[in-house]
Amino acid sequence: MGEKYIDLARLEVLLDAYGADRTRWPEDERAGAWAFIESADQARALYEEARALDGLLAQATTFEPSPELKAAILTEATAPRGQGSWIAGLWPFGAAWKPASALAAAIMLGIIAGVVLPSPFNGNEQPLDGEIGDLAMQTVFEQDGEQ
Repeated sequence: MGEKYIDLARLEVLLDAYGADRTRWPEDERAGAWAFIESADQARALYEEARALDGLLAQATTFEPSPELKAAILTEATAPRGQGSWIAGLWPFGAAWKPASALAAAIMLGIIAGVVLPSPFNGNEQPLDGEIGDLAMQTVFEQDGEQ
């Protein structure tokens, strides 16, 4: 089976995902990736960076979480959610009363405007836009008659 072509972007993905240890790389890409590293300075630099990172990670100390921490995490993850959680899901930006009060104010303003402002209907319940349309048509016909 021939070598699979590897470019710089794919090599970077391989190194980010699997590290510098070639035995962890996908088998069908190992030979092509190694040939690319040996032939290109940029590829070799990426490989050396990955090796350095692998070395740092190998030196890092790992900690086993305490039984209390494990229990607290499991308790929190499995705890039933309160009634307020659906509101937090709808509005996760802080107090929900602020947008709710703005909505209520807008509704009240609409109701007040509907009661206080004059009706768009004249005395015989014809909308004013009918009168405006009649006036526009009359103006058009008057102009046609003048020409």
